[in-house]
Amino acid sequence: MYPFGKGIKRYIPLLLLMIPLSLYVIFYFGPSMMTVIYSFTDITNVPGSKMSFVGLDNYYDVFYSGNSGERWDSIIRTIYFMVIVTIVQNGVGLLMAVVINQKLKGDYFYRAVFFLPVVLGVAVVALVWGMMFDPLSGPVNQLYDSLFGYKDMFFGSFTHAFGYIIFTQIWMYMG
Repeated sequence: MYPFGKGIKRYIPLLLLMIPLSLYVIFYFGPSMMTVIYSFTDITNVPGSKMSFVGLDNYYDVFYSGNSGERWDSIIRTIYFMVIVTIVQNGVGLLMAVVINQKLKGDYFYRAVFFLPVVLGVAVVALVWGMMFDPLSGPVNQLYDSLFGYKDMFFGSFTHAFGYIIFTQIWMYMG
C-alpha cells in the first residue's frame, strides 16, 4: 500500500525533493525576488551606501527619460523578434516533424540532421554561422555575389543583421 514503506521511510521522497527545491530557492527564486525588491530602491554598488525606497521612479526613468526613444525601439524590436521567432519556429518545426515522422528511406539520418542544431550548442552554432556569413570569404556572401551581383556585410549591416539573427535562431531551435 505504501510504495516507500511505513514510518520514516514514507518521508524519503520528500527529503529527496528538498535538495533540488532548496537549490532552486537559493540560486533562482531568491535572487529573482531580490532583483524585484532592489528595483524599487536607489541602491548603488558602493559598500556602506544607504538604500532608500524610490517606488516606480526607476521604471519611469527607464521608459521616459533621456534617450527613451531608443529604449522603446529596442522593446519593439524584442517583441517583433519574439513573435516572429515563436510563430515561424513552431510552424516550421511542426511541419518538419510531420515530414520526418513519415516512413522514408533514411529517416533516421534525416531525424539526426534535423535535431543536430539543438545538440550542437550556442558556441558551435555561432562559430558555424559566423563563418557562413563572413563578409569576405563566407559561402553565403559568395552565393549572393554569384546570383545577384551583390555583396553584404551581414552582421555588420544594421538593416540586415536582425533578419539573419532571426533566421539563425529559427534554424537552431526548430528541432
